[in-house]
Amino acid sequence: MVSRSMVLCIGAVLLFSSVSMAAVTDVKDFTGQPGTSYFVNDDANKYSSPYYRWAGDDWGWTHSAIAGTITSAALNISAFDVDASSGEVDYIYAFDNGNAVLLGPLSGGNDIWAFSNFVLGANFYDDIATGLQVWIDIDSTSSGWAVTLAKSALSIDGGTLPPPAPGPTAATPEPGTLLLLGIGAAGVVWMRRRKAA
Repeated sequence: MVSRSMVLCIGAVLLFSSVSMAAVTDVKDFTGQPGTSYFVNDDANKYSSPYYRWAGDDWGWTHSAIAGTITSAALNISAFDVDASSGEVDYIYAFDNGNAVLLGPLSGGNDIWAFSNFVLGANFYDDIATGLQVWIDIDSTSSGWAVTLAKSALSIDGGTLPPPAPGPTAATPEPGTLLLLGIGAAGVVWMRRRKAA
């Protein structure tokens, strides 16, 4: 015989699976990628090669695939020493079905870490589901500017941002994992109360 709590647990799982995705942020930084990217590993190395990059040192990266229903998305690039007000232009592109789409230039200031925020339209949602590809065109005007990147944070449905400076980013549990943990904890409490009665 199926208990009332079992029906409630199954109902909660079905309800969660039909609702849109909760807030998620996928962060690409030096963690787990040494030698495969140019995200700086430590603030002390922000002016060091190969992280402090100039015109012609353009590069790209791919975010992890994020499945589920997406209602909003933003790409946040943490960069150091973007002298935008003095004429530095570092363009960020995202790929939409294989085509590079200009999102805009990095913002920021002289000798500081700052996030540049790019809102992604619904046309990118299928690319996010398979792994969004991003590209930086450093010093697009070839005017002698350099920039260092610390991380790229892809925020879905209002996912929180890590600090912009370099450093390891704690993994954010998936919403489904949190739901299952909550259901399991509720089941344990229910079973203990039932045995005590």
